[in-house]
Amino acid sequence: MNNICCLVLTVLFCMHGLSQQDFTRDSIQAILDDAYERDQTPRRMIDSLMRMGIVDGNKFLPAIVQQKQADSINMAVVPPIIDLIIKQQLFDLDASAYHACWTIIQHAPDSIQSKYDGFIKQLVLKRLISYESYMAYIDRINVRQSKAQIYGWQFKRFSNGLIVQFPVLNGFESEWNNLGIEYNESDLLPDEYDVHEYGICIDSTQFVVSGIITYANPDRIPDEILLSLKDKEIIAHDTSGYFKAIINKRDLPISVNASIGSISHQFEIKCDNSDYIFLNCIVEQNMIKIINE
Repeated sequence: MNNICCLVLTVLFCMHGLSQQDFTRDSIQAILDDAYERDQTPRRMIDSLMRMGIVDGNKFLPAIVQQKQADSINMAVVPPIIDLIIKQQLFDLDASAYHACWTIIQHAPDSIQSKYDGFIKQLVLKRLISYESYMAYIDRINVRQSKAQIYGWQFKRFSNGLIVQFPVLNGFESEWNNLGIEYNESDLLPDEYDVHEYGICIDSTQFVVSGIITYANPDRIPDEILLSLKDKEIIAHDTSGYFKAIINKRDLPISVNASIGSISHQFEIKCDNSDYIFLNCIVEQNMIKIINE
């Protein structure tokens, strides 16, 4: 262990009234239990607001601020503990300790996730976390990079409250079966989330353009707006303002055009290493703008 890790651990032991001589599995458990509760408290608040169908972003702000603070503290606290677990091969803690490690790693920056990828694989192979947890972890890594999911565990919540499943690679049911688990859509999110769209399936050659239409004037209806790709192919949208189109990556870069009467706005989707983009077509008085969601 390097000096920084030793310093962090010393601080942790002091917080829990311990000396390094008192270091035990119980002290690790206590630290990880605290970290898990710190991680989950603001997320429970956000989850509760989502379940109630709250759209107003201002109502989420206090919990989001608390979440960022919690994640910052946990990034200082938990990695040194995981390093100790790995170094001393401490795989006989309570299951809740490893669940805490998994939870905090999946909420960590990409660099931390990459560092502990092998540790997460160890946890699932030793059956210390579930295959479902592992699948959610892998999918979270993918969607952070705007890549299609392998298993389908991650969902997008648009600014208007609409919830859709992130795009999934074809063959995801076989990926579940390879882990000895039968795919069941109802396992992914509770019914009260009212998911608007499941199963945008693509292969490695395809790209998803998806998004919503929102209006400054709530009395306007989405049918008024026309969306097209390269001024040719019209993108259909439903009564909620949700739209999607699947194109070939060879057609990138490509322009999305939104128009109402004489008012229009064009947005260019550049060619990069992603598999999808989420857009918000915002219609205001005498103006349309398109932004990344």
